[in-house]
Amino acid sequence: MTQYIYPQNLKATANLWLWSLRDFVILAVAALLSVLALVQLHIFMPAVAVLCYGFNDPHGRYHGAGFYEICRAVLYIHTTVLRMEMMTMKQQKKKKGRSVQDLLGIRTFTKYGLSTNKGELLFYLVSPTNISVLSHTNIEIKIRHLMMVLSALPDIEIVCTDSSECFNDNKAYLTERLEVEENAKVRKLIKKDIDFLDTIQVEMATARQFFFVARLKGQKEKQVFETANRIESKIAGEGFEVHRLKKPEIKRILALYFDSSLQGEAIPDIDGEQFYEVTDDEDEE
Repeated sequence: MTQYIYPQNLKATANLWLWSLRDFVILAVAALLSVLALVQLHIFMPAVAVLCYGFNDPHGRYHGAGFYEICRAVLYIHTTVLRMEMMTMKQQKKKKGRSVQDLLGIRTFTKYGLSTNKGELLFYLVSPTNISVLSHTNIEIKIRHLMMVLSALPDIEIVCTDSSECFNDNKAYLTERLEVEENAKVRKLIKKDIDFLDTIQVEMATARQFFFVARLKGQKEKQVFETANRIESKIAGEGFEVHRLKKPEIKRILALYFDSSLQGEAIPDIDGEQFYEVTDDEDEE
């Protein structure tokens, strides 16, 4: 039978891991309070104090680390976390401060095109040619003409976008005619015209538009005017049917590109402007 001999006056206390039972209870309550302060008030200091108390080892019994070294490590971690949070908040403020217009890079409309963060853009609509009905020789001629345009204007860009036609005015006119028309045969023809407009509206939604886009940088208004006319004359001189777009046409292209308009309807300069009517009283004021 094995016998164990214990020294008299033994002062050992019951421990749970590194702490006595009393310290463990204090740490548990303090840790709960520090978590609440961290989650609700975003205050780190109670958690830091709990860690310092929990690993208080002035004699370096555990892993050779004293109280001072532990406090310094905890404060370093706390400072690093705060620095990272401040950097994250600054980045979020920068993102929140940028408007949609800044993200798109569009500044404003100009007299000849569109002003962006990377220069002024001039848009030239080109009517495409049905090459399926052309001979091989004529197709080669068309390709040679395009090569001449690209050689003369090396910075020009070719853009293809969705196309859509708006027949709202036509349909409104036919609807008014239908309301006042009394002849049954004429009314039947007007209804067929309205149905026809709806049909071609859907068909043209899958069509495409082709543009030459010129990007100008650091030019004054007079220089932009001369450059715009020179580019249009050069493209037209190579046999292309070209037209420089004005502000309403550019707005329509942007609306179709960003899916803001599905049928190519007119887009107001200010959102909601089409729903605002100026009364006579407001004019007098």
